[in-house]
Amino acid sequence: MIYFDNSATSYPKPPCVKKAVEYAYNHYFANSGRGSSKDTLLSAKSLYDARTSISDLVGTIPENVIFTYNATYALNMAIRGVVKKGMTVALERFAHNSVLRPLYALEKEGVTLEFLDTSLERDSVMISCFERLVRDKKIDVLVLTHTSNVTGKTLPVKRLSRVCREFGIILILDASQSIGSIQVDMKELGVDVLASSGHKGLYGIMGSGFLAISENFKGEITPLITGGSGMFSKEKEMPPFMPEHLEGGTVSTISAASMKAGADFIRKIGVEEIGDRERRLRQRILEGMSVIPKVKIYNSSVNAHSILLFNLSTLSPENLANVLDKNGIEGRAGFHCAPLVHELLKKGDEKYEGAMRLSVGYFNTEKECDKLIAVLNKISREQN
Repeated sequence: MIYFDNSATSYPKPPCVKKAVEYAYNHYFANSGRGSSKDTLLSAKSLYDARTSISDLVGTIPENVIFTYNATYALNMAIRGVVKKGMTVALERFAHNSVLRPLYALEKEGVTLEFLDTSLERDSVMISCFERLVRDKKIDVLVLTHTSNVTGKTLPVKRLSRVCREFGIILILDASQSIGSIQVDMKELGVDVLASSGHKGLYGIMGSGFLAISENFKGEITPLITGGSGMFSKEKEMPPFMPEHLEGGTVSTISAASMKAGADFIRKIGVEEIGDRERRLRQRILEGMSVIPKVKIYNSSVNAHSILLFNLSTLSPENLANVLDKNGIEGRAGFHCAPLVHELLKKGDEKYEGAMRLSVGYFNTEKECDKLIAVLNKISREQN
């Protein structure tokens, strides 16, 4: 099996992640914060060490890293924790349903949504639209996708964050597709709250994710989940300090250990090296795919680091995915939980049924890329 679905979850995981998971299972079994035994303290230290590795990677302090089940949970925590009734939220059309659905729900509760003009090729379209919008209306929060899970486009976060600083707008960033392959520094980017999965570019196990809050963030985040934290048990509300303020209930030491190992692996190899390798592999596939008859590539002009989005004119995306799967190649077809960006790609094509996505990872090889091209050539020839 050749795996080209790293945007959904990375595979394989580095050996150090597998070792960390096994070690955590055998040694971090006690419940952190629920007592003072040797094993409980060992679990607590493992969580702090994981927070430290992740905070070093994204540019905040360990206490401001909150562990979650996934990016969806983290984004709901950020959006519902920050956005209140009567606020106006700006967002773009690359957004994943993990952003869209919480905001659509809040729209029914009295929150106003403003969508930014979006272009696949030109960042200036979105920047100019946002600048005009903040002059005309009071925008309270901007929710941005760092890198699109559909096109691989990385948005101009730093340029937009300057506008946010000028007008006192809170910036929430979905970094699920950028962590590990692109430098993500909250201080440099000007991000207030960052959400990410742990099982994609961070190489953690599935069911892992985190929320990171800027050290300089002065706003309030209302807890999404309340409950036990192992301390202040007599109080009616969650502890007022991080991470306990937002981290209700038992934390998975195994998930945290996997993300720590992934973060350490990324620092050892280097974000630039990982990103460059993915870009080289993507370019190899792009060059081979561009001369195959009946193939339409939707993001060839996008400076993506790992994603290729395409269709074969004679097969639906789902059928193409099935044929590829029968040939030992795994990707993902459809709308990829991000319907608005597919509306941009559709461009009046009433027969558009989504697209086929291939997303390379650090552990893919040139030989696998060449096998993919050979298989696509074969499928194209067989389709009349």
